[in-house]
This record gives sequence, structure tokens and C-alpha cells, in this order.
Amino acid sequence: GGGALIPAMIGGALLEAVRTDDGATLWRKDMPGPVEAAGVIAGESLYLGTVNGSVHRIHMPSGHDLWVPPIQLPSSVTTRPLLIDDPPLLIIRDTTDRITALSPNNGLELWRYQRPMPLGGPTLQGAPDPAYIGGAIIAGFADGTVEALDPASGKVRWSRRLCNDRRKMNDADMTPVALPDGSILAGCHSRGISVLAAADGAVLETWRVPGPLHAVLDGDRIWLTTAPGKLFALDAESLEALWELDLGETPTAGARRCGGLLLVPIDRS
Repeated sequence: GGGALIPAMIGGALLEAVRTDDGATLWRKDMPGPVEAAGVIAGESLYLGTVNGSVHRIHMPSGHDLWVPPIQLPSSVTTRPLLIDDPPLLIIRDTTDRITALSPNNGLELWRYQRPMPLGGPTLQGAPDPAYIGGAIIAGFADGTVEALDPASGKVRWSRRLCNDRRKMNDADMTPVALPDGSILAGCHSRGISVLAAADGAVLETWRVPGPLHAVLDGDRIWLTTAPGKLFALDAESLEALWELDLGETPTAGARRCGGLLLVPIDRS
């Protein structure tokens, strides 16, 4: 009766739920470590991970942990969990390029996939969110590779190396986006964005755009932000640039529409 709940991080490790109609605090919860990525909500449950590697299922009305103790992974979770309905899976990606599938009900580990970290050459160890596209889990990794994993087993369906330059950052650090025609928009640090076939990962088109990338599909447009401080509006069908804007600051995430505005978080340290 008080409007929707908005969980928000306050400070380093405090989770707060507020009502959307008046901003009143409903509950606050101390977390075992900072939360650097959004959670995902299903029914009355909020799933999210922490920099300490803990994964939580929180009861939204009360703020209580439904998994006691929470699931503990060996390294930091800095990406948004991916929730799949069929089969029911909670996909967690950590900073060592490992993807773990948990049961959304009891947190039981169902399978784990470890992509080897790159040997030699610089890397940001970028950690893009995994995506569910065309019946597969699509994930980019620090060695410039994008892979499609089978949801039921975690086995690799196909693997595509987008960047391979030992002198530059190769991280495939853009969260993959499903395009209207069923193909996949992916990106890597040193080469830019590529359109991949969902069936086998074949590269259909490539555009050179420098630096870390963030792409958000919004109806018939894609908002693309780049490290040098650019914001592009792309046509989702043709990927033609409709307009571009020099922000003068480094975007730290994708642009989001809010009414008639676009909100772009920028890095001012």
C-alpha cells in the first residue's frame, strides 16, 4: 500500500529499501561487502552479489536473507546476476572470468564454467554482465573472447575471439545486447563493436570504436557510450549513427531513458 520498493546502496555496505511514492525508508540491511552492481528481482526476492564474493537472496518486503548463510564464491561479484526461467537458473559471474549457475530456490550450485585468464598483455579484467540470447548464455571475457554457454550444462556452444593484440587491452567488456533480428551486439576494448550470429558466433559486421563500451537497447534505438566520452544514438535495425554527443567525461555505464531525458553516469572519481 505504500508504492514499489527501490533497493539502493548507501555508502559502502548498507542496503536500503525505500518507497517510491514518498521516499520513506522501509528497511536497512548491513551487507558483508560493497555492492558494485545492480541486483535482479523476481517476485519478492532480490538476488545480488558483493565484492566479498557473497551472493544473497533477500526477501524484499522485510530485508531478511533467505539464504543463511549466503552463498560464498571465491572472488568478487561485480556484475548483475542473470535469472533464467527455463531451466530455472541464477547465473553469477565473478572477477576471475568464472560463471556459476545456482538454483534460484536454494542456492545449490548446478554447474561452473571457468574461462582461463589471459597470459601476457594488459587487461582490465573487465566483467560485463552475462546475457541470455537465443537460448544461450552469452558472456565476454578478459582475453577478448565472447562465448555462448548451454544453460543446462554450462558447456561451450561456440567461442569467438574478437580482440587479440598483446599490446592493447583486449577485454570483451561490453554486456552483449540482443538485436531485433536475433543477432548479438558485442564489443571488445581494442577493436570496438561487432555483430555476431547467434547460431555460431560468426562476425557479421564490425565498427571500430575505442575504449570500454556500454550499449543499451531501448526500443528502436541503441544508446552507446564509449570511454573517450562519446554518446551515440544508433538505429537498432541498421546500427546507423543517428547522432552523437561529446560528453567531455568518461561514462561508467550505459545511458538510460527517464521520461524525455537520457541519464548517463560519468566518472569524476
